[in-house]
Amino acid sequence: MAKSSPLQGLYAARSHLSESDGLVLYHDRIVIPTALRPNVLDQLHEGHQELTKCRERASSTVWWPNIGLQITHKIAADLCELEGKNFLVVVDYFSRDIEIASLTTTTSRQVINKLKHMFVRWGIPLELVSDNGTQFTSSEFQDFKLSYGFTHTTSSPHYPQSNGAAERAVQTAKYILKQPDPCLALAKGMLQLRTLTDSSTTVDIQLVHFLSFPQARML
Repeated sequence: MAKSSPLQGLYAARSHLSESDGLVLYHDRIVIPTALRPNVLDQLHEGHQELTKCRERASSTVWWPNIGLQITHKIAADLCELEGKNFLVVVDYFSRDIEIASLTTTTSRQVINKLKHMFVRWGIPLELVSDNGTQFTSSEFQDFKLSYGFTHTTSSPHYPQSNGAAERAVQTAKYILKQPDPCLALAKGMLQLRTLTDSSTTVDIQLVHFLSFPQARML
């Protein structure tokens, strides 16, 4: 089975899968289809439960490949400017993946639209960390946060380095964007990253991506 197949995670768990009354089960937990996972995650996180309680609830009721990582999913976002152009930079705390999106404006609406498209590929995070820029503190962004069910944490305005993951990602993004072929540079950078074991997570980054099973949400 090709690595890019969305069924790979299910195939790896095939010996634990069964069918009952039209439902696919992983042991005695219901296997949730890809399109429904954002809603299920929202329900699991309802009321801002503690992470342990959220995991306990998930472990007794529902399942899909890599559900544990998606429950703890945390990303950082920041804006950067290079040669008069603006970009949104997002980094995954766990895999250290970086995504760069060009912006025609730096309004909350455009930042939100870019994040929505990223969430389709990455899944909806449990937590998003950003600075205190107006794009992230507007009422529009707060509505977006509530609608998608993630926690928004802002770094201290007096100590912007507290969002260190985003700061490092911005520096990496600026280096990539200066290359003759930014898309190729980004692809090579991610390939090199995925051959390493990240010291802050003590896991093989290739394994993270091998196990990942992205969610989807209608935008």
